[in-house]
Amino acid sequence: LLLSSEGSLVSWGEKTNPALGLETPQTSFIQTKIPALSSKVIKAMATADKKSAAITSEGELYTFGKQKSKELGLSKDESNVPVLLAFDQKISNVSLGSDFTCLLTDTHPLWMIGLHSPSSSASSVT
Repeated sequence: LLLSSEGSLVSWGEKTNPALGLETPQTSFIQTKIPALSSKVIKAMATADKKSAAITSEGELYTFGKQKSKELGLSKDESNVPVLLAFDQKISNVSLGSDFTCLLTDTHPLWMIGLHSPSSSASSVT
């Protein structure tokens, strides 16, 4: 994935990767705007291990790809297209790991989704 200076999220790569954000994945080595996010201004994004996340200028979080431990907040194990994650706070930053997602919000220091250490001081929204 690539985040343009205008706030567009584009992707390219192998069709077997659900983190491309394309409804019908196809191998493409030409940068393609992700259609589901084309009307949004993206301010930040993260990728890791066949999963991706994007934050809009309004603080919305979209996730897509393949999850192992519900770390993308999806109701199913995989989504080729970005899905809006229902969250009652504006998201300011996101980081993805192999089986977790870390979120920073304007009002709460840190949220974690998926697997994380039980000794962590973060709150879980799994």
